[in-house]
Parts: sequence; C-alpha cells; structure tokens
Amino acid sequence: MRIILNHVLSLLLVGCASVDKSEILEMNAKKYSYNEVVQFNVGQKLQFPDFSITYLKEVDPEAGSEIKSTRSIRIRHFKITENAGDTSEVQIYHGQLPPRPYELNLKSGRYIINTFTSSKGERLFESKLEVVKI
Repeated sequence: MRIILNHVLSLLLVGCASVDKSEILEMNAKKYSYNEVVQFNVGQKLQFPDFSITYLKEVDPEAGSEIKSTRSIRIRHFKITENAGDTSEVQIYHGQLPPRPYELNLKSGRYIINTFTSSKGERLFESKLEVVKI
C-alpha cells in the first residue's frame, strides 16, 4: 500500500517544484481541527474529525476560448470524503470578487469552508482554507 501511495504522490508531484514528496506525506498524516487555518497543495488530503478534503485542481473556465471576458475566474475542485466513506466533489469559484464561504452539508453535520477570510478575520491567501463546524 505504501508503495502505491508513494507512486501516486510521485505522479501528482510531477512539475510541482515548491513541495517535495516527503512534505506531502507528512502533511497527509496530520489531523486538523475545525477553525484552524490550513495550508493545502494539489493532491494533499486534509483530515478533519468528521471528513477529509483533498485539493484536486484549479481550472480556468476560459482557457482555450477565443472569447475572453473582462472577469478573471478560477474554479477550485475539492474532493470531500466522509469518514463513513461517502465522497463528493465541490467547486469553489474565485476571481475578481472574493470567494464566498462555501456551505457544506454532510451526514455528520453542516460546515463552512472559508477560502478568503477566516472566522477570526485573518486573510486566507491562495493556498489556505479554514473549516468551521456550524
């Protein structure tokens, strides 16, 4: 299993010079608390008490389009895995306007994913988020 995990992480890290494989393995092993500001990277699993979040990718919906709008929008894709095993994918939009808090309704409860400002007013930059249980 560890060999497979290392192989998958190696594939995910191709072209990603800012984070090495050992850092991803260490980050994946950590368990995070609600209301904690967390840094994330592509392929990294963030384990919270009731579920995990894995950052999958960021998409530019206008990439390859000949028609460009004046708005710059990006869509971040996250995989949500509940401890019971159910999975879903959420998309958080951001661009010229700050992303709104994303409300997540799971079997284990309701949560808010903040990707712009934390519940304490801290500015969350490109690769940070906070999960709040409500």
